[in-house]
Amino acid sequence: MIRGIFQLFDTENQNGRIYPRDVLLPEIMRYKKEYVDTGRAFGELDHPDGPEINGDRICHRIVDLWVEGNAVWGKSLVLNTTKGKEVQAMLDDGGVMGVSSRALGEVDANSQVYDMRLICWDVVHEPSVAVALMEKINEKKTYDLKKFLETEKKQYEQLKKINSADEGKMLVELKRLLSKRI
Repeated sequence: MIRGIFQLFDTENQNGRIYPRDVLLPEIMRYKKEYVDTGRAFGELDHPDGPEINGDRICHRIVDLWVEGNAVWGKSLVLNTTKGKEVQAMLDDGGVMGVSSRALGEVDANSQVYDMRLICWDVVHEPSVAVALMEKINEKKTYDLKKFLETEKKQYEQLKKINSADEGKMLVELKRLLSKRI
């Protein structure tokens, strides 16, 4: 997993563009609803020549996107694809990667973007937003609570079957069940 600032509102980037909040925020909300929330928010390693997402270049999937102040934050899962493995290798070896938006739109005389359509964020070496460098994070293993509770209930039922007068046998069975968790 990687996370960090993906984009900034109302701040000139290294490409000389400014993404006004009133233009970018609706696109963030649309993109989140249409792509992030449906598991379809893929990005590539480096920007390609066109706006299409190329399946053979996909390296990550955005799993969360949110706004804090004038920053758009995101979290992505680095995928087990050919390009994802390249990104993972760079991260594992201590490298730092950035993200950069890919969008269609117009830029006015004041370098303000308008009439914008966000395509995705790609993993890049040199992001147009200087602070869009990602932090590698390791997610802890998550557990299925329902499955855990079902297992607990089965174990409890097994213990109840043992005659409560036979405490020695119950302790042996309890130790056996607990040892399965370690």
